[in-house]
Amino acid sequence: RLTIMTAITARLQTEHRLQLQGAALQAAAHTIVITDRDGIIEWVNPAFATLTGYTAAEAVGRNSRDLVKSDQHSDAFYKSLWDTILAGQVWQGEIVNRRKDGSLYTELQTITPVRNERGEITHFIAIKEDITARKLAEATLTLTHRRVSVLAQLGRELAEAATPRAAALAIIEAARELLGWDCCWLHYWNEGEQVFENPVNFDLVGGEQVGD
Repeated sequence: RLTIMTAITARLQTEHRLQLQGAALQAAAHTIVITDRDGIIEWVNPAFATLTGYTAAEAVGRNSRDLVKSDQHSDAFYKSLWDTILAGQVWQGEIVNRRKDGSLYTELQTITPVRNERGEITHFIAIKEDITARKLAEATLTLTHRRVSVLAQLGRELAEAATPRAAALAIIEAARELLGWDCCWLHYWNEGEQVFENPVNFDLVGGEQVGD
């Protein structure tokens, strides 16, 4: 009887532990996806629907690439990913994927191979973190720093400009950096005749004067 009670207690403890683990996976803020060796989805947590727009019923039984692949990465990118996990190694990296509504998002993804008792890879567990907002904030900060740098350089060049032409060229170069201009026309204002004259076309890509 003691042996039976011990076995029952151990089983209940195991079931309780599995229930806790299942609840934790369900409640996880990060998306968790379990696939078979071929990438067919077997299980997703609720965060998957929040991230992708696909319900569990829509996702299970389908290949991840058929749902979220964005075509933003090369075939070589995906080959490297699959070569890594099929070799039994953990893969981590950033992937741009597509939601059900067609919008793109960037996720930081970690894919871990799962082996059976014979050491064979049978499944993959992918943990995904949506970093779209972070990437946008980083890009905005980089752009802001670039603009501040360009405007600071322009201020120095205007202070040192010996002629109006030199000042105008400094402004044009700053505009090229900030606005992405390829070329522009520089006109000189004739104060006496009240007209613009001598237009000069500047190739801003090559940084050379094209002609009058």
